[in-house]
Amino acid sequence: MSVTAARGPVAALVERVRRGDRGALARAISAIENETPEADDLVAALSGSGEPGASEPGAHRLAVTGPPGAGKSTLVGQLISTFLDTGRRVGVLLVDPSSPVTGGALLADRIRLQRRGGAELFVRSVASRGHAGGITAATPTLVRLLEAWGADIVVIETVGAGQGDVEACRVADHTIVLCPPGLGDDLQAMKAGLMELADVFVVNKADRPGADQTAASLGRSGRGGRGAHASRPIVRTVATTGDGVGELVDTLDNLLAEQGRRAGSTPPTGAHTVVAPRPATLPSVFDLTGRTAIVTGATAGLGRRFAEVLHAAGANVVLAGRRADRLEDLHRTLSRSVAVPCDITGSEDRARLVVTAIREFGALDVLVNNAGVSGSAVPSAEHPWDRWQQTFDVNISGLFGLIQLAVPHMLERGRGSIVNIASVFGLVANAPVHDAAYAATKGAVVNLTRALGVEWATRGVRVNAIAPGWFPSEMTADMVDDEASQRYVRRYCPMERMGRENELDGAILFLASDASSYCTGQTISVDGGWTAR
Repeated sequence: MSVTAARGPVAALVERVRRGDRGALARAISAIENETPEADDLVAALSGSGEPGASEPGAHRLAVTGPPGAGKSTLVGQLISTFLDTGRRVGVLLVDPSSPVTGGALLADRIRLQRRGGAELFVRSVASRGHAGGITAATPTLVRLLEAWGADIVVIETVGAGQGDVEACRVADHTIVLCPPGLGDDLQAMKAGLMELADVFVVNKADRPGADQTAASLGRSGRGGRGAHASRPIVRTVATTGDGVGELVDTLDNLLAEQGRRAGSTPPTGAHTVVAPRPATLPSVFDLTGRTAIVTGATAGLGRRFAEVLHAAGANVVLAGRRADRLEDLHRTLSRSVAVPCDITGSEDRARLVVTAIREFGALDVLVNNAGVSGSAVPSAEHPWDRWQQTFDVNISGLFGLIQLAVPHMLERGRGSIVNIASVFGLVANAPVHDAAYAATKGAVVNLTRALGVEWATRGVRVNAIAPGWFPSEMTADMVDDEASQRYVRRYCPMERMGRENELDGAILFLASDASSYCTGQTISVDGGWTAR
């Protein structure tokens, strides 16, 4: 591919990375690693001038290295948690030895670390591919990509095979060398290479015998670090418990303050603030830029509105429903959308929907299970069996089947939000309206939401539900202008009216976004007080 031909799509890809699109970031990293034809254009587009990363704001780059078994990954996990707790966006590169069979890198640490955060954490395992020095040839460019994505902190965990593996020191602002007890004598600590370039020594596993001796040997190792003339701090940690991690972060803050910030970034303002925390402002906490959402039942009513709201918040939206013409009409009004005509009761249609979302946008972050059916009131003793079965097929079986297809992708990435649309009639009796199948399925949705929310609570996937009261939709179209129906609503609803079109916007945006990051297994009633009577 020529430079000219690649420039358009590559520039668009970089722009998506700069907007915080994690899927675009993953694709860009893969292109650099695999040396695809687009790689050179991608490097040039990062700066717009041919000098990679020249225009990107600088993150605080930390290299974490040391011998195998020193506890690097465990310590990195503790550092990530501390950085995220103070509002920083963190990018992590885990450099692993290449597999002699596949040429790839170990995924276990990436999956384990990614579970610690959501939108503000990106973790990538990269294979050394035979490159000496503890990192990969592509590492400097990958760091610049993470900075383009908006990382405040970039952590590079190196292979850490030996004292000659010093290339990470040249990429990073500060190098942390882990030295577990039993390192050796004073002469070992004074050896050239990695030991003389370290900025901070960490005696990890400091609760084990020999920690004091190791710390003392490091203290006599002489000057070194960035300018090769400084006395290096020695911090004792127990990464498995988090002991000493706070002191390590404080030490890094102090080093950064002494060195001065890289161009375009902010100086520290106190303990645990390598970069000033990002305030949880309304625009950022509800922002869905770069996320991808599936909305079922998007052909009309609530589903159409949900799709419009998520799109307005920045999401890519996959529109699902049975009426292709209506989906296409909506698709034409939403620039970042695809229309997938489908029936969620069919397993092949469900699979095609999820595959399309990931193929078109690279990831699946939000699933809104809105599709549902009901019927006219009928006494339960006379409820037609085929209608009962159809209601269950759509409202609960199709919903659960779609979740089963979407959630493995979310769990693998360590993040995702599933929003089920239940009903107030899943919480309270629907008398005097008689539709036993609808009430039963919506009650099932409420409890399924609880069960799944608890099951995946520690794995980054949130499952919540909205229970709307009476809202204008195709299901309730015959009620809007019917006076008897309106008297019924006024009698049982404390607000004495049906909901308005925009009165579910806040609930759907809250549950789809990071604003609800500590909310799972919950059902939010938006019903004018119906269930509070």
